[in-house]
Amino acid sequence: MKLVVANYVSNDDPAKVVEFYRGKLKRYGKVLECHSDKHGGDISVHDDNKNSSNKELKCDQNSGPVTELKVGTEGNQHVVAVEPAEGEKGSNFALVYVHTRGKMGDI
Repeated sequence: MKLVVANYVSNDDPAKVVEFYRGKLKRYGKVLECHSDKHGGDISVHDDNKNSSNKELKCDQNSGPVTELKVGTEGNQHVVAVEPAEGEKGSNFALVYVHTRGKMGDI
């Protein structure tokens, strides 16, 4: 499994950050917009004896202050999670890339 995570802070409004990354993620496929209570609340990779590398992404929750943009499949996904900065103007956001290869199993 390959997992890359980067966290950032911006003076830009969350809506501006979301629109910027929506445009960037389009090159990977159809962009799904989800809303959740916290960062990372909606990223999943399952091992249920089915091929998760081709399994479509979905929103597990669709309400809350965090906007998550997702594209790809469970086995190869790009996610951007954006939330308003606490007590300040601006945004906190995370970029996440998950890629799995081969059969998942015990370590």
